[in-house]
Amino acid sequence: MRIFLISLLIVLSSTAFAYDCLPVSDETAFQNARTVFLARITSAELIPEAPQSSVRAKFDVIEVFKGNPASVKFLTSYTSDSPAWEPLMVGEHYIIFAKSESAAFITNCGNNRHFIEAKEAQWLRKHRVTK
Repeated sequence: MRIFLISLLIVLSSTAFAYDCLPVSDETAFQNARTVFLARITSAELIPEAPQSSVRAKFDVIEVFKGNPASVKFLTSYTSDSPAWEPLMVGEHYIIFAKSESAAFITNCGNNRHFIEAKEAQWLRKHRVTK
């Protein structure tokens, strides 16, 4: 029984560690990003590759808050039961904090996220560039 409990504890600990993410404030993510922009998903396709399928989405840039988003070619999220991955929905908006990668990942662990303007009003006021 003791070996079973120890084994169970090890399995649960490693699973919890796999989905553990350290929160980063939007301000830190903004400062560390090469580009920050608002994107609208225009199309999405399932990429059935081993070991885990993903969804790759094309997008239109709606608004740029920092830098030039030209280096980001697509957005990606894995299709998993994991709570760490967020689904990508065509027609929806996402805020993207990207460094130099060609694919930005949408997860519940990072700052890239589904963008709902009513919930993000304060963020928009702070980062929107006035012309």
